[in-house]
Amino acid sequence: MRKIYYFKLISTFLLLFLAHSSEAQYKLLSNLGESAFIDIQTHTGKPIVYSDSLNESLKHQFIAFDFRFGVNSFDRTPQDKILRFPNYGLGFTDYNLHSDTLGNPIAIYGFFAFPFNKTNFLKYGAELSTGVTFNFNKFNIHTNPKNDAISTAINVYFNLGLWASARLNERIDVLASTDLTHFSNGNIKAPNKGLNLVGGNLGMRYNFQFAEKNNSFKRKTKNTIEYPDFKPYNELSMWIGIGGKTTVKKVEFPIVYFCSTISADFLHSYSWIGKYGGGLDIFYDGSLITEYSNHNSVLYSQLTFVGLHAGHEFTVANISLVTQMGVYVWKGMDAKGTFYKRVGLKYYLKDKLYINLSLKSSIGLRADYIELGMGHRILWQK
Repeated sequence: MRKIYYFKLISTFLLLFLAHSSEAQYKLLSNLGESAFIDIQTHTGKPIVYSDSLNESLKHQFIAFDFRFGVNSFDRTPQDKILRFPNYGLGFTDYNLHSDTLGNPIAIYGFFAFPFNKTNFLKYGAELSTGVTFNFNKFNIHTNPKNDAISTAINVYFNLGLWASARLNERIDVLASTDLTHFSNGNIKAPNKGLNLVGGNLGMRYNFQFAEKNNSFKRKTKNTIEYPDFKPYNELSMWIGIGGKTTVKKVEFPIVYFCSTISADFLHSYSWIGKYGGGLDIFYDGSLITEYSNHNSVLYSQLTFVGLHAGHEFTVANISLVTQMGVYVWKGMDAKGTFYKRVGLKYYLKDKLYINLSLKSSIGLRADYIELGMGHRILWQK
């Protein structure tokens, strides 16, 4: 029933919008400073099952309905030109997993898509989406014990995909894509095996674009602004973050244990969109106190880990996508394996101050904890 409701709601929105004159559309959308579009897509595929208790619940294909509002970039920054004019925006996806155990999640997210080619008729590229999801039937040891994948009401949504689009006319594009979707709470609460979906999309895009204020339906063209050459620079960056996690030993009466990270990096910015470098991490994981029988005798150093990492930052505007691989060089106890990974986002408030949100994982791709923190950097030219 709710699928029909969403369809009627969005259809009504489109009819009302299209009923306005072209001049009215132009006045509204020109305020965005970009060319806007809406996407409507259907999504289907198969879950990847990690849990024996969910084999029966996830034997069917999922279906989903996807609605997006976005804007195309038109050479406003050097990054736009280097990335062949990407698009970005906000999306809403409603899933039907055909599972009473897991429920039917709803995701709200931001997306960023960039093409691999420059042709106008047929484009293909990659896309990254991240946000939050809710409406799962979360784990409950008494009423829903089989759901060992999701145990919180609100979870992180992450999607990585490859897409293609073909132009039908000046307004309409046909869309197709294949993707991997991941749901997780970042180990804030156990159990948290997470849920992965592999699938594909088919849909349509409607472009609200004008060449000039003359009611023209011709698509807006990219600018050809010439930007100055990039000047490489170095930076010394440091941030402090906190997090929390539970353990499977405390499922019925969960305790959220304090975790923290101190991280320092030396980075070299080699282009408008990229940096590489390495650094030092100091981790504290309070949940590991459950590994000791006498909690009162546990020292702070026994719950501390030190690591070295190498990584890369992909930067667009004020946001950086951080990917790092690290190795533990000192451990207070025998835990967490040898290597760790980090995927996250940095949002630069000013030239030197930023917010860090990242997911640290250990032992394969198993989530360790979510890191939320603030950082500062010092910049200098080569």
